Formats: sequence, C-alpha cells, structure tokens
Amino acid sequence: MKEKLRKSGIEIIGEIPWGTHLCQFYQTRKDLPDILVPYFKAGLENNEFCIWVTTEPLSDKEAEEALRKAVPHFDRYKKRGQIEILSYREWYLKDGVFSLRRVLKDWIDKLDQALSKGYDGMRVTGNTAWLEKKDWENFTDYEEELNRVIGNYRIIAICSYSLEKCSALDVIEVVSNHQFNLIRRSGGWEIIESAERKLLKDRIAKYFKENRALLKAIPDLILTMDRDGNCLESKIPNNISYLLDNQFIGKNIKEVFPKEVAESCLKLIKDTLQTMKIQTLEFQLKKDDKLRYFEARFIPFTEEAVLSLIRDISERKEIEKQIQASLKEKEVLLGEIHHRVKNNLQVISSLLNLKSGKIKGRESKLVLKECGNFVNAMVEIHENFYSSGNLARISLKEFILAVTKDLVRIYHPKKPDKVAIKFDLKDVALGIDLAIPLGLAFNELVTNSLKHAFPRGKKGEIRVSLHAREGNQIELVVGDNGIGLPKGLDIHKTKSFGFNLVTGLVEKQLQGKIKLSGTAGTEFRITLQEDKD
Repeated sequence: MKEKLRKSGIEIIGEIPWGTHLCQFYQTRKDLPDILVPYFKAGLENNEFCIWVTTEPLSDKEAEEALRKAVPHFDRYKKRGQIEILSYREWYLKDGVFSLRRVLKDWIDKLDQALSKGYDGMRVTGNTAWLEKKDWENFTDYEEELNRVIGNYRIIAICSYSLEKCSALDVIEVVSNHQFNLIRRSGGWEIIESAERKLLKDRIAKYFKENRALLKAIPDLILTMDRDGNCLESKIPNNISYLLDNQFIGKNIKEVFPKEVAESCLKLIKDTLQTMKIQTLEFQLKKDDKLRYFEARFIPFTEEAVLSLIRDISERKEIEKQIQASLKEKEVLLGEIHHRVKNNLQVISSLLNLKSGKIKGRESKLVLKECGNFVNAMVEIHENFYSSGNLARISLKEFILAVTKDLVRIYHPKKPDKVAIKFDLKDVALGIDLAIPLGLAFNELVTNSLKHAFPRGKKGEIRVSLHAREGNQIELVVGDNGIGLPKGLDIHKTKSFGFNLVTGLVEKQLQGKIKLSGTAGTEFRITLQEDKD
C-alpha cells in the first residue's frame, strides 16, 4: 500500500508527503490566515493533530476566530483536543529562553501523543515575528536541523516570516532551510525554490541531457532523488514501464512505492548520502496478483542527491529458485546414496563378525576383527554425512569421538577405564575424499595403541588432538604413554601391515606428511593440506 499524500489545503501546492517543511513570507496581517486557515482546515478534516503557534500581528484569539468561520464544526474539533492554538511564549520561550533541542523534542513528543490517540500525523505552524537579533542565529540552526530530520516523521510544518523584519541575507538563509517557500506577488502566491535545490535540479537535468545515449542503453529504471525521496529526474525503460507509474518527476517516493518499500528506500538514500557508498535493496511489487522482484541500487550523485538504478530481477529469481530446487533434489539423492552405502557396509561388517565366529585360528580371527573395524570406521563416516545435514563435509571431531568409543568397547570390553582417552579437538570439517582415508589412518593408530601400548593389564593414556593451522593445514596427533616402539624403527621401511597402511593413506592418498616421535610412549603427527577451492 502506497503512503497516502496529504492535502495541503494550499491551492498552489496541492498534495504533499509527510516530512514537508514550508516557509511563508508574509507582508500583511491578512496574509497569515490566507494560507494558514485552509492549511489547518485540510488537516482537521483529514484526521491530523494540529498546532498553531501565534504571535503578533495575529493573536491566538484572532487565529481561533478565523478558523471558526472557515471550518465547519470547528468547536467540535477543539473540544476533542484535535487542535491547540498557543502563543509563542508558551511554546518557544518556556522559562524565557529559546532552546533548539527542547523545541525539537517537544514537537516529537506531541507527535507521539497524537499517533497514540489515533491521528494520522501532525501539522504545525509557527510565526517568527517574536524573534530578536540575539535569537536569530540559534533559531536558524533550529530551522536547519528541523529541515534535516523532518523527513523521518509524520509531520508537516509551515514557518511564517515577516518580510518587513527580514534583510535580503535573512531571506536567502530562510529559503535555504525550507523545501518550499511561499511569497505573495501581484495579489497571488508563488513558490520559490532554494538556490541549492534549483542548482541541484539544473545539474541533474544537464547530466541527463549530456548522457542521454548512455542512459538509454541502460535497461534499468533510473531516478535521481534528493535526501527526502523527491524525484528530480527519471528515465523509464520499456521493460519496466508496464508495472510502474511513468510520471515520477516531482513526486515523492512515498507516492510511487508501497509504504514499506518507500521507507526502506528513504533509509538507504540517507545511508548513501551519509557514507557516500552504494547501497542495495531487493523488494517485491504485485501486479495483477503476480509478484515481481526488483533490485534497487542507490549511488551517491551529489552531497544532496542519489542516482537510483532499479532493475526487474524476476527472471533471475526464478532461475535461482530452479537451481535451489535442483540442488535440493541432488542433496536428497546424495543423502540416500550415503545411507545405502552405510547399510551395505554394515552388512559386510555383520558378515565378517559371523565368519570370525566360525574360524578357530586366533590369528585369522584377529584379521577379520580388524577388517571389521575398518568397515565400521567407514560406516561411521557415512553415518555422519547422512545425519549431519551437510552432505559436502564431515565433522572430524564427531567422527573421532564416535570411533574411539567403539574401539575402546571392542578392545577393552571388561575394563573400559583401563586406558584413559584425552581429547583436544577443534571443530574441523573435511570433504569425503579426505575424510575416509584420514579416518582409516586414525582408526589404525588408535587400534595399535589399544592393542600394543599397554601389555599385561598396564594402565595408560591415549592423547588425540585435532587442529586447523594456518594456510588450510589440518593437524591430527595420536599419542600414548605406553611402552613405545623399538628404537630406530622406520615406519616407512617396516613390514608391518598397519604402518604400511597408515603411511600409504597419509602420504599417497592424502598427499600429507606423517611423523613419528616420542621418548615416553609413541606419538604420530599427521599434517595435510586441504584445498578449499
């Protein structure tokens, strides 16, 4: 739903968005009600809370009487508290002093109260005829700050200035602090734009004229907007005009887009001008009950305006959805493959157990048992992949904890506390191509420690650590404080099946390194490089 524009009640201005800050230069007492009475009449009739801060030449009683004559049922509005008419002393000079921060805060507090009572927003006016020279600079700062922040609130404000009391320099300063300025000429009211705003519009118009060919080649809707979201220039391509209003220039973004989209755009416009960096927004618009997707980029153009490129990305979004759906299907398929491989490996493991029960030779039984351990290690890897939800990488930490627990149960079923296991594991994940060979090597090293490091019921400790090092390096250490290996043993030259298996897995399949060390016990340090590309 687009933000509804407000009726200003002023014929020359028409409808305006919230956050509009106007100035009225008046010459006679009659000029004030000429603008302000229809202004407040429109506000009262459109559910807005109104505040009129008066001073000479128009008193609060005279202002009230002027409204009573022009607004039907005025006393009803007043009785229910929809309008307050105050003197400048009650509003601007509380405690006899003008405070910029206090007055701004009071406006916001009044707005909050109005919104809580169900009003759409607030419109206000204040006459500056009470200003003395000593207050002028402070009040000018207040007007500048009000002009800067008013776009964030549901407020419309008119500030009245007496031409008789303003010097030429004062007029220039006042004009620069308001979006629109009204002045009576030849019996009628005219709008004066600030010099900065006129210069900005001229600069943008020149840019569009000089770069017409380039802008025409860009398939995006191009808008230039000031910090309040007012469109100063536009270029609308044919591929987007079917959805959006062709008339942007002179409109506020709240008139063009639904409320939530407009508010997001206004925030990013301000962020763009504050940081001078490009900001991006994706949003949706509905046309004929069909959603279309758009991407808007806000680019710093000047210190007071942004260039916005808006592109229809509906086709891109549809392709992304198709890709996501395809990936989901492949994930389901891959998960099913892991599940079936795991089930088949479990069948093999069961067959090996059954076979070992029928074989009498101790050596043969041991061989089948160790083969079963290797199969179980691969089962654990596939189970981890299947249950983790991540079919690309496996958590080595979870795998190590599960496999170690199984091996202790297998080799020390009666005395599981005989060997203490000390873990120092970080969260490291690997793809299946690395996880399986590294998992088998780990299985063999822990098996060797459990079988051989602590003979004749000796108690001991096995240490396992896993860390990710700099440069995508993975380090796995398996050590124990058992009886150790024969002095001078070269694991690359021994005929041991276990050591040949480990070195082959680490150095040939993983292209890693394995180092044996340790004086009291044994320690194997495996390092490998993971290519994350």
